Amino acid sequence: MKLTRLMVLASLATACGAPVTAGLNDGTTSPARASEIPVQPGKPVVLAAAGDIAAGGSGDAQTAALIERLRPTKVLTLGDNQYPDGAYQDFLSEYDPSWGLFLPKTLPTPGNHDCYTSACAGYFRYFGAAAGTGRYAVVLGRWLIISANSAGDVVAEAEFVRTTLADDAHTCQLVAWHHPRWSSGKHGSQAFTDPLWRASTAGGADVVLNGHDHVYERFALLNDTGGTVGGRTREFVVGTGGASHYSLGTPLPGSERQIEGVFGVLQMELQASSYSWSFHSTGGTILDEGSTSCR
Repeated sequence: MKLTRLMVLASLATACGAPVTAGLNDGTTSPARASEIPVQPGKPVVLAAAGDIAAGGSGDAQTAALIERLRPTKVLTLGDNQYPDGAYQDFLSEYDPSWGLFLPKTLPTPGNHDCYTSACAGYFRYFGAAAGTGRYAVVLGRWLIISANSAGDVVAEAEFVRTTLADDAHTCQLVAWHHPRWSSGKHGSQAFTDPLWRASTAGGADVVLNGHDHVYERFALLNDTGGTVGGRTREFVVGTGGASHYSLGTPLPGSERQIEGVFGVLQMELQASSYSWSFHSTGGTILDEGSTSCR
């Protein structure tokens, strides 16, 4: 029965506008033409995002119930969608009973746990066309959304981000990948993702979303070296999708809000030239919020 439901959901996801991608597996790095996802005129475009989701406990069911209450336009995952190893059966047994409910509206991003199975095979099989080749670009309302695979060839991924942003004329742009360039959490700042960060900042991305550390952290507008002078890109770490909790260390310079020990979802309302954010705990409390104009 579950397999039948997945097949139905996959066909619905394709009909709702699957991302068009450049070839992760064919060695090319040219930008894809971003597919446009239809949105309802006059309605706000709302994105719900989190990573590090389903690991056998009840946290993912709690965050899934929260997403149902928020009723977003799209759900963006930030990697490590399931645990432990990315097998297709792990997606069926761990992720599908909770966040699988949103498969028709999901924009997935892979993480390291999704790719422990060779070639991220379970991830691609489960998410189907929506996974693209591991990276993709879509237009959502007036925003360009890019998802990249930091568990893959980061240099190639960064080149895709760079060329896609250079080819784009939208005022507002968001880039997502799993491993954060900057983090005050357990894993800390992931220096190997610096090419992705620099491609995003150089291309004028307004927002970068990451997971990996199982905390929530919001940064000030940062520059290409992580400083605040002349910064234009805001990073959020949202590894609070339900897997487990990590502790935070000493906040990095530029870190404006840190939350540990809470499962929750980041809600972003994407306006024509600005965005607002609110971090919702599964207990129903907004623990962080604000707004910024696009640069």
